[in-house]
Amino acid sequence: MSFKVYGGFIDWWIVGFTYFSTLSLYAFHQVWGLSPLTADKIIFRQKWSLANKWSLIWITIMAGIISTAMGFKIPIKALILLIPCGVISIGYSTSFFFNRRLRDLPAIKIYLISIVVSVVVVVLPGIVAEASGGKIFLLFVIQSLFLLGITIPFDVRDLKIDKPRLKTIPLIMGERKAIQLAVALLFFSGLLAWYFLPNGITFLINSLVASISVWFTNSSRNNYFFSFAIEGTMILQLVLIYLLQ
Repeated sequence: MSFKVYGGFIDWWIVGFTYFSTLSLYAFHQVWGLSPLTADKIIFRQKWSLANKWSLIWITIMAGIISTAMGFKIPIKALILLIPCGVISIGYSTSFFFNRRLRDLPAIKIYLISIVVSVVVVVLPGIVAEASGGKIFLLFVIQSLFLLGITIPFDVRDLKIDKPRLKTIPLIMGERKAIQLAVALLFFSGLLAWYFLPNGITFLINSLVASISVWFTNSSRNNYFFSFAIEGTMILQLVLIYLLQ
């Protein structure tokens, strides 16, 4: 989607590297998170991971090998940018680089997610496509606000299991006010795109669709709602750009 905004040139090595790196890291985090679990502590989202532990291990290894191979086709300046993103991504659910998991630090989890994802999917393609610094920064802000808006509902989902010391937005503001903030962020993101980007109407439409989904979020919704109605809006953005640009 970012390559399309920057002018249509798509570097498939970057796309593939991002995909397989994400797949490897996600599977790794799923496996790592199973180690301290016991049968009496497991929650429903971890049951599948526990039943398919070896599949996740193989996905981690194979996707990691593929992303490493693709990394040799990426410019060195882009790889340097990815080093801090990789450290944060690994440290998010492990204590490899820090005394504890980054996701356990109070009040920063949601910001780590939105910033790291925005750097990878906006700044990285911008560097490779040699886009202007102003356009990269603008798209970074737009996407960061959008990602914050669709990430807050996941903290709403975890409201009943998150510890108070995490100080997530729903824990501080309450469920409904957190949802209202998420909708405001999405709407502001769409307005910025509509005003400043030539194809900004697609962002505005997507933000409105995402806002509707987020508005009906509550801590009792099942995982499929969050996976499709909320996260699915990231795919919808790409589809809208190709259909309406």
